[in-house]
Amino acid sequence: MNSITLKFAKLDVDSFAPTLASVDAAAYDLYSTRNVSIDREKPSVIINTGIVVQIPVGYVGLICSRSGMAANSGLYVLNAPGVIDSDYRGELRVILSSARASGLDYGIMRGDRIAQLMIVPLPKVTLEEVSVSDMDATERGQCGFGSTGRGL
Repeated sequence: MNSITLKFAKLDVDSFAPTLASVDAAAYDLYSTRNVSIDREKPSVIINTGIVVQIPVGYVGLICSRSGMAANSGLYVLNAPGVIDSDYRGELRVILSSARASGLDYGIMRGDRIAQLMIVPLPKVTLEEVSVSDMDATERGQCGFGSTGRGL
């Protein structure tokens, strides 16, 4: 398997480097740089990670929810996956939101793992405009939401 290098810089000496939770983990854990509360008045918050990454050309970074956090606390990355282009050099920030209808308070502490960064190869795609009749037919056709399962 080919290996790539993901360069990163800490914006502050106290920022946390991205980490892999296991040898075969698919994504790097990202950490909060501050304490923040998610509650009924503020169900979504933008959390700083304190790091900048240099994603290699030909790859994209995807900021994804942590499954345990979503299952146990109802917290998820609002725009998941968040797309980080290879030419972006700003701080990685994560939009965390609560799915809990009750609006329970949840505290994120400095140093908590809040999301994951996955680096994925990005093929070069060429767009070609055609008419719908020039596209290959499929069994599913134009059936939309819920057409392959129970529906909405």
